[in-house]
Amino acid sequence: MTPTDSAPRTRSRRSFLRSGCQLAAGTAIAPSAFPWVRAAETAVLGQGAFRYRVVPGWGDLGSQTPVNDCHGIAVDREGHILLFTNETKNNVIVYDRKGRLVHKWGTQFPGAHGLSLVTEGAREVLSLLIAMSDQQHLLRLATDGRILGTIPLPGGNPRQIRRVGDHHFVAHLGDNWPKDRDCRGFISILDASLRVVSNVGGTAPEYGPDGKLRTMAHREEIFRHPHDLAVDAEGSLYVAQFASGRTHPIKLERV
Repeated sequence: MTPTDSAPRTRSRRSFLRSGCQLAAGTAIAPSAFPWVRAAETAVLGQGAFRYRVVPGWGDLGSQTPVNDCHGIAVDREGHILLFTNETKNNVIVYDRKGRLVHKWGTQFPGAHGLSLVTEGAREVLSLLIAMSDQQHLLRLATDGRILGTIPLPGGNPRQIRRVGDHHFVAHLGDNWPKDRDCRGFISILDASLRVVSNVGGTAPEYGPDGKLRTMAHREEIFRHPHDLAVDAEGSLYVAQFASGRTHPIKLERV
């Protein structure tokens, strides 16, 4: 969930995104398989109502627009996908939905580690969910700091939570991190009751007779340290990855 801020807006989001950058003409991207993805490109990932396919080659803009660690990703109201990377040739890369370059900017943020788009105006007062990464659970807090409960995610390593409608999307860095720093990750989708209903790239969620979630794990060789994600108006996922060999975001279309 993204907190809101009631302070007056001094600059439009569009002018902010375009400050200090030149508009680049988008060029078609030739489809190519991701070198780190070993599963079949046509594999369907996830379970139930949340099933996806990888879009090969999405977002790879070549050596002129490099990435390093990709910690933050978001979708703006115009449908553009904004990637925050700690590559100082271009800290912010703005894509269209087809993965073409809209524009890029930023050379002064070597420690870039997160990105949120703030809707300014009416403030929402909601409970907070915090990803407790290596502790394998989400922590639910009231806005005054009271602990309301925990949501165990055994086998996961939650790094970021994005709420979309009545569902929460959680990026897991890896299923055996930090013991195994080469382990693969996956994406969990939780319903309004905070029960896992799908694991994209992971094992199907299973709850025992006691109501407890069984240990999850990655199943497909798709992700490499997913750290953040975004969902567009069509339901497609965009996943930014940490320590993944300078790989561009992965787009997954809902099927």
